[in-house]
Amino acid sequence: MSTLVRMDVRGVMCVCFLFTGAASAAGFEATIGASVERQLGNVPNQPGGSVDSAPSEVPDTLRGGLRVDLGARLGRWFFGPLGELGFAPNCSLPSCYYYRVGAGARFHFAPEAPHDPWVGVAAVWELLGYKSGTNPGIPETQHGPSGVLQIGVDLRWEGIRVAPVLGISAGAYHLAGRDTAHGGISLGLTFTL
Repeated sequence: MSTLVRMDVRGVMCVCFLFTGAASAAGFEATIGASVERQLGNVPNQPGGSVDSAPSEVPDTLRGGLRVDLGARLGRWFFGPLGELGFAPNCSLPSCYYYRVGAGARFHFAPEAPHDPWVGVAAVWELLGYKSGTNPGIPETQHGPSGVLQIGVDLRWEGIRVAPVLGISAGAYHLAGRDTAHGGISLGLTFTL
């Protein structure tokens, strides 16, 4: 192994140890957040159509939601379950809602600092529900796995932490052996107790 490669490996290891060193923050945390998300992609069939209908654009291109994360803070890490519920004010159908349930983790780069940047990931199961004009009163659903990546900066304020958050989601909806991709970009604000 060359000297240059050894120095690079040592440098990367030092940076990793710097970021994974123990921080004094530990215990239960609860976070509530609100976000607006722009959705892109398709649902497997036309809402109100049959299983064999062609895929159509997601009916909820703009979403607003509330997310709750409960879990444990262990040094620089946060782990725990999450739930999110929201509605689509510009739904192309009579009504649209969605929810996500799953688990996530966040890594905090400077947990003791007044400004604490972090990155988070979550694996969730997402359900999109809507009512179409062809089946009035009968909700239809699309569901499937999704992944969420978020970055934020916790700002300390009056005993709580407030964070602007940027998120990206990607997933698939399943129907009768067919999958369609969807995803979104979100902006939000969280409050951590």
